[in-house]
Amino acid sequence: MRELTAKDFAAFFHEVTGLQPYPWQERLVERILAEGWPEAIEVPTGCGKTAVVEIAAFTLAAQAGRSPWERTTGLRFFYVVDRRLIVDQAAERAQALARLLFRRWQEGDDGPVGRVAKALMTFGGQVPLHVAVLRGGMYRQSRWVDMPNQPTLCMTTVDQIGSRLLFRGYGVSEYQRPIDAALAGVDAVFVLDEAHLSWPFLETLRTIQRYQALAEQPVAPPLRVVAMSATLPPGAGERPVRLDARDRTILQARLGAQKVARLVEINARSFEAQLAKLAQELASDLAGQSPAPVVGVVVNRVGGARQVFQQLREQVGDEADAVLLTGRIRPYDRDRLLDRIRGRVVAGQRRQDADRPLFVVATQTVEVGADFDFDALVTELAPLEALLQRFGRLNRTGAPRPAPAIIARRKARNDSVYPADVLDACWNWLVARADDPRRPQVDFGYEGFERMKQGDPPPVLSPSPPPLLLPAVLERWVQTSPTPDPDPDVAPYLHGLEALSPADVQVVWRADIDPDDLRAAAEAAQRAPQSGEGEQQDWTAYFDSLLTLVPPRLHEALALPVWVVRRWLEERASDADPLGDDEGAPAPDPATGPGKGRPALRWQGPANVQVVWPRQIRPGDTVVVPAAYGGVDEYGWHPARTTPARDVYELGAARDSSPWGIRLRLHETGLRAVWAGERDDAGFAGGAGGFARTRPDARPAGAVPSNARAATAGAPETADATAPDETGGHALPDAGGAAEETPALERALNRLRQLLDALNQEDTGVDTGNDPNLLLKELLQILRDSAPEPWRSLAEHALEGRSSWHPYPRHPRRGVTGVVVELQGWHGSPRDELAAWGFATAPEDVVAEEEETESAYAGRAVPLAEHSEHVAGKAETFARQCGLAERLVACIERAARLHDLGKAEPRMQVLLHGGDPFAAAVAPEPLAKSARVPREWTGRVLAAELAAFPRGLRHEFIAARLAERHPALLAGVADRELVIYLIGSHHGRGRPFPPIPMPDPSPTTFKLRWEGLRLEGSSAHGWERLGSGWVDVFWTLVRRYGYWGLAYLEAIVRLADHRASAEEVGR
Repeated sequence: MRELTAKDFAAFFHEVTGLQPYPWQERLVERILAEGWPEAIEVPTGCGKTAVVEIAAFTLAAQAGRSPWERTTGLRFFYVVDRRLIVDQAAERAQALARLLFRRWQEGDDGPVGRVAKALMTFGGQVPLHVAVLRGGMYRQSRWVDMPNQPTLCMTTVDQIGSRLLFRGYGVSEYQRPIDAALAGVDAVFVLDEAHLSWPFLETLRTIQRYQALAEQPVAPPLRVVAMSATLPPGAGERPVRLDARDRTILQARLGAQKVARLVEINARSFEAQLAKLAQELASDLAGQSPAPVVGVVVNRVGGARQVFQQLREQVGDEADAVLLTGRIRPYDRDRLLDRIRGRVVAGQRRQDADRPLFVVATQTVEVGADFDFDALVTELAPLEALLQRFGRLNRTGAPRPAPAIIARRKARNDSVYPADVLDACWNWLVARADDPRRPQVDFGYEGFERMKQGDPPPVLSPSPPPLLLPAVLERWVQTSPTPDPDPDVAPYLHGLEALSPADVQVVWRADIDPDDLRAAAEAAQRAPQSGEGEQQDWTAYFDSLLTLVPPRLHEALALPVWVVRRWLEERASDADPLGDDEGAPAPDPATGPGKGRPALRWQGPANVQVVWPRQIRPGDTVVVPAAYGGVDEYGWHPARTTPARDVYELGAARDSSPWGIRLRLHETGLRAVWAGERDDAGFAGGAGGFARTRPDARPAGAVPSNARAATAGAPETADATAPDETGGHALPDAGGAAEETPALERALNRLRQLLDALNQEDTGVDTGNDPNLLLKELLQILRDSAPEPWRSLAEHALEGRSSWHPYPRHPRRGVTGVVVELQGWHGSPRDELAAWGFATAPEDVVAEEEETESAYAGRAVPLAEHSEHVAGKAETFARQCGLAERLVACIERAARLHDLGKAEPRMQVLLHGGDPFAAAVAPEPLAKSARVPREWTGRVLAAELAAFPRGLRHEFIAARLAERHPALLAGVADRELVIYLIGSHHGRGRPFPPIPMPDPSPTTFKLRWEGLRLEGSSAHGWERLGSGWVDVFWTLVRRYGYWGLAYLEAIVRLADHRASAEEVGR
């Protein structure tokens, strides 16, 4: 195939977008291929900056086959913005590109896109292009990329990728952090959109570039960093790419469009009400327009935006539509909201038949990257850089029509997220340039603003500089396991010295958590020192099992600053309301004592759930609260709302599910919510979303856990359960309200109660005469025939036989209160197809299994030799396709081949045989994977106890000692220290201290025959001792390969192990 050149870009871009590229875009491609990415891109809003997505894919394809040192672009491309909502809009563009590339590759197409797809496939990934979305951190979030050689576009916020790059990923376990840091920090390009908003992070990235160049034996070139903005501040970068005369000619309609804005001052007390009235005035001025106008209203705080929204809804009634758009919204609610307004607001896609005005009330979330096209705009005064971005959404295409606007200043009191002196300076500068001081107005079009700037530059909001990134700080962060104390906060390095508010907290609302239960658990924990730990342990075990059974997912999580969550749980709703939509904004948090307010659950994965009071909540936590607490509605954060929140777990999982299964919860509160809630047909056949449900594929669904039951085993059809429900079953629009007792709901509740009674009587030995399988099937049939979507389709899927079920964990006071049906092979939306084929990591997924389970469980017995060969082959392939030097490829292959030798330890073999010592003794060869290791946490603990396996004993360090004591295992490798280290760190531990196991009264010795060698090993590996040399090796390798380079070598071994394990499971 002929190598791609810059001349091929125009045809590629036209096939992808239907448009011809602008000259500046073609010049950018030429420059990247000749010398690399520029330090800066300065292009006005609405002139195609988001095309860097297509440019990144094309330039990587054009340099396929070259090593990282020969390429002038990176294998991974990060598009970074500090607006959560916009991350998802950019991801839609990237995913459309990924789908087209995959389709052309499947077809064997030789056109422009097909050639790019074929070139990208030479890197050895699963698909030509993978798209990842990182917009919120949660414990055990799905890996955003699982192959180091996979070309990847990652759409992300500053917080998410910045914390990962600095080895402190928000919501990421300490064992996963080195992988995330490596994939972000090596062979990567960072483009910061509207870089003036992310100046501290830009400075941190440039410091990281300098540190990466200091490695003695660098693995890959330093990061490539690009600042991109319509208004670049001085010092953003040398030789920026800008528009030239040809661009200006082509873009004259957009650049020359007038956007005349009136300047008005409003009393602070009536500010929000007056903004609503001004928006209606602008809509009236455009009343004769067809389609009906879209008026944007941008407010600086989330609470203020909600007030304007409520005023508009009350004032316009049925004469117009209104929506509220902020970044403080759950992804499920956000997706539904954008689906509703997309056809009215997206530039170039607006429907022409709209007959009612639409008011879009928003926060700063629309300033960056949002391809919205407003007909009129009302905005609260903000720094000029922010105002320019907001006006970029007004008449975005430069259509020959009026584009009225109003800039409103709050009189007397500054209630803004911006400093008062900055707002005053901006206001005075604008008034001084108005033609008529009595009725001041200014032109915020591109050319109009350029004229205003002449002679007297506008005031700017000075960015808060980051602290100096010293080696001592970086060397703290590179220590990921265990985390050192003290541990420097990364927030100032992402948002500046003044942005001392650390990571957001992810809040999840669940209807099956009772507030009274949570308070009882919290009070039991407080009484524990006096009354013993029995009751506390019962509650902890209950909540842990409940959340392990159905783990939180990001689609149901709302990201909020820690101080906001604390104040809300302390029932100080008004104090939790003054919230902006910028990441990293500082906020006060007066101290309060533990025990005040309402408790919550902190989720950190299986066997790590804690009941916490508000003051105990930490930055980066995932907290689960009862839906009864309220605090959220379909438009997002609403701290004053006391109506129960809608639990959206099933709703979101059905739309954006993982290919590994959905869990359908059946409990009384949930069933009432099914009939009380608004139906959600989007994404189902015949629904408003307009796409048909994809049938489940034929791949193996994975083994059923040992305590699972077949959902429909032995259950015949029953006439009562299948009778149609004449009411239709979905009556009430308020998801938080109570459901009327419709006949279908009454039947469903009756079956559920019978089912729970039967389960609770099983333990007592009383035969109720009711078969739980039959009762469950009847309940599912009622849902299938009478419930709204998605429960109707979920129940149908369960009844088709691809499911298993589990009872809820036993409640300390009420026994079993519900059941969970696990649907295997469910694919509810087109996004699933992307995730299944490797196009996109569904950001809502949480991997339920621990890495430890993946290490031991495969659903079948896998011999140690087979697994080791499998991982070694994967690792060697990954390393070579990542362009590493051959000496490093050999080291990685050897480490991967030896990584699991420690599993030959006798008690580990008993564990892998399900705790059966006889089976382990008569086995013909050692196992690496088992069909008998329980996947649930309690089962794993029991199996370990049966095997007498000491807690904390790590097989990888046993393997590292075997390699160190038998030089023949390392014959011919260039760096013995590296191989030993990669073996020991392949589960993320030992950076820099290996874990200390519990005292082992009977350490074992064992013999192993391995590839013609006779090996002797011991469970007493000794690496945890301070004098073992492990820590010295770690720091030696850090200096040799660099902070991120060493992590990258680890990541290749670990991802090879993950990939091979996934294939052995049958995924």
